Amino acid sequence: MSNGAEGTLWCEPGSGLRTITFRSRVTESVPDRGLEAADRQLGWLMSLAGVVLIATYTSGAVADWYAFATWWNLGGVVVLLIIAGLAVAGRVLPMRVLRAGWRAAPILGVILLATGFLAYRGPAETVVPPWLWTVEAVLVSYPVLWLRALPSVLFALGSASLPALSGWLFLGSVPQSVVIGTPTHFSNVGLVALLLGVRGQLIRLRRVEALAERQELDQARAAAQAHHRGVLARLVHDELLSVFTAAMALSGPAPPAMRTEARDAVALLERGASVASDDGQQTTREALAGLVELVRGIAPECTVDARPMPGTVPTAVLEGIGGAAAEALRNSMRHAGPAASREVTVRVGPDAVRLMIRDDGPGFDPESVDLARMGIRDSVLGRMRALPGGRAELRTAPGTGTEVVLEWTR
Repeated sequence: MSNGAEGTLWCEPGSGLRTITFRSRVTESVPDRGLEAADRQLGWLMSLAGVVLIATYTSGAVADWYAFATWWNLGGVVVLLIIAGLAVAGRVLPMRVLRAGWRAAPILGVILLATGFLAYRGPAETVVPPWLWTVEAVLVSYPVLWLRALPSVLFALGSASLPALSGWLFLGSVPQSVVIGTPTHFSNVGLVALLLGVRGQLIRLRRVEALAERQELDQARAAAQAHHRGVLARLVHDELLSVFTAAMALSGPAPPAMRTEARDAVALLERGASVASDDGQQTTREALAGLVELVRGIAPECTVDARPMPGTVPTAVLEGIGGAAAEALRNSMRHAGPAASREVTVRVGPDAVRLMIRDDGPGFDPESVDLARMGIRDSVLGRMRALPGGRAELRTAPGTGTEVVLEWTR
């Protein structure tokens, strides 16, 4: 599958820059996994049927092995070993090895059938057919996996005719045992036709499954991209916008503390733009230490009551609660003022995380605040709602301070 792209970058007249034309071509080779999966399954079933034939019919013809030359018998043993190997390891072997086996067994088999009576050393009175003829049904099945329909049928017809042709060429006549058995082997054409139909159905089924898997993967990627865009939007609001808002209120040079905060915000934004969310786990002690460090970084003077319980916590949970807590603390610093006292309680366990932020500031009437503002709706409440098992609660009133509770339960 190939995709190409071409475009032109135009610049404003007089800008001193030239027009740049670019061309790109991306070539992607995508294997037909539906075809490979169908052929692997069908080839394995053919080989299992071949092992059954070997156990039931070929083993009974062992007494006739003396009637054929050693070189011919060795070639027949190689064919049997290929069939057995494809049956034993057909589910795990690489496709190139399987395809080699599917070709080698029937090609070597028809050569041996064609030369069967050239290698014949038995009595002329009771000529026995080549013992490899007992697995001819599986030998004519393999070409279904690498030939088109008509050549596969012709291969089966030709294979059924070979012992008779070999007897006529090398013995001067067709042995009676071969005459009796040939019509039965011609019926393998029906088996080939059946396998062609089964293969077609398997290919269609596997392709539908592969398409569904690709669509599911695309949806997961789209969801991950949307989540990452949401993370970036919150970073812009929570980190950069707060710095910009404070900078706009200044009339003189920015104090060193604001410069430090700005550098930290830009660094955080860069990390958020380049690193996707971690889907791993953290120990509860590591998680607690990270949350306490986040709290101290925003409100150094606040009182922190932190307690972990043994276990691990998903990193995504800590990201969600940490981001919501950071925004709640920043809101407290902006609106309650740095002189207000703050208490933060953190409980981290493997099945539940709870973080409560309380200040003794002036409080406010939630009904008077536009909940569409990102600071309340998205960065705090929305962040926790988006977290499976998460919830957030805001408790405040004029003159009573403000309390924000962030909770997650598994």
